[in-house]
Amino acid sequence: MIKRYTILFTFVIILLGCIGSFKYIHSVQAQANSLSDAYKVLKNRSLKINFAPNKGDAIGILAIPSLNSELPIVETNEKVERGVSHYIGSALPDEDNQMVLLGQDYPVFKRINELKAGDNLVVSLPYGSFTYNIERIEVVEANNTSMLKSTSTQELLVLATNYLNDPKQYVIYATRKKSAGRPPIGL
Repeated sequence: MIKRYTILFTFVIILLGCIGSFKYIHSVQAQANSLSDAYKVLKNRSLKINFAPNKGDAIGILAIPSLNSELPIVETNEKVERGVSHYIGSALPDEDNQMVLLGQDYPVFKRINELKAGDNLVVSLPYGSFTYNIERIEVVEANNTSMLKSTSTQELLVLATNYLNDPKQYVIYATRKKSAGRPPIGL
């Protein structure tokens, strides 16, 4: 009888390992496809006034230079397997308000604890690239959604992500680095 339970237990462990591996491979492939779509979107440069993303579309790229990582940004209000989500209703760069990006347990976010104040995040959209400087990082309960509400009168990037199946989430607050100036429209 014990031998049967041992065999059954071994089979269940192998099955769970296969399911976990499949989910991981699927997630990595979905992210690669979405990143490819994001690069195509960036090739079609446009003015901000013409930028009107649809729900589910890849709209740009989030680069995390200190982690040597690029992730596609997807327009949706949910965390997705294929990149980071731009929370619909939150601002985009140049709107002088809070832009919210939501992440998942991607391999890059397994290193999220390596980020520190002073590191940069770069958001690239069809109408430009915008660099943000990390000001602070907080660890909050996973069900905390306070970062979704606009509380900013300045341009702020908020990146919220789970960390290694922890019941907590990291919330990163970054302010926009002002550029030296932009050329006038049409030049």
